[in-house]
Amino acid sequence: MSRRRGPRGRQRDTTSNQSQRILQAVLIGAGILFLLIGAVIAAGINLPGTGALSDADDSGGAATPSGGEQTSAPPPTETTTETTTQQSTEATQPTTTQSTPTQTQTQTPTSTPSPSPTQTTTEATRTATSGGLSIINTVDGNGNGFVSDFDLEIRADTRLEGTDTLGDGNPYFIVEINDKEVGQTEELDQTANGVFTIDITPSMLQQYERGQLQVTVQLMDEDPGQDEQIDSWTQTVNYEPE
Repeated sequence: MSRRRGPRGRQRDTTSNQSQRILQAVLIGAGILFLLIGAVIAAGINLPGTGALSDADDSGGAATPSGGEQTSAPPPTETTTETTTQQSTEATQPTTTQSTPTQTQTQTPTSTPSPSPTQTTTEATRTATSGGLSIINTVDGNGNGFVSDFDLEIRADTRLEGTDTLGDGNPYFIVEINDKEVGQTEELDQTANGVFTIDITPSMLQQYERGQLQVTVQLMDEDPGQDEQIDSWTQTVNYEPE
């Protein structure tokens, strides 16, 4: 005689069957999971999120990050810079300039005074280089550089050999102040290096006012006809009357 189950009995059977199905699904899922883990371990693949790092390679490269991606550092680039400097040297040959010395001969002609009505040019005419004129014995009472009295000193070659047909000439001096004759000397001794002094008297200067005077001494040769000038010298002096 069959026993009829009530609603509660059918509910228990249903719950028992569901529990068995869930247990079977869990077991099957666990088995599949273990299989996958085993396959992964066998393949040597790290699971994501495990934090496992691969060992550094033998060449000293960087460590491979997790995720299975291996990054290798690029090989160092060797740059070789070759600088070639070529210096060209230009040989410079010294230039030698040979200058031929030029010899210049300058001849200074002897200046001969032009003849005047009171002068006759002869071979005895000489230039002023044969002597000299100096202002001496000056008197400067005020000390201002202007003198009231002075004398003259002449150094001259007074030899007049061969100037006259009947003798050797008769030398003497003429004194001029500002181109005006103020006196003359007696006949001079004939000597190669004569030193002669001429006194300038007040009467020679009384016609001149304060200022610069040009004093000229002429060496003359007295002749029966016209006297001739042999030499001359000129100096200047500042003069003021007393």
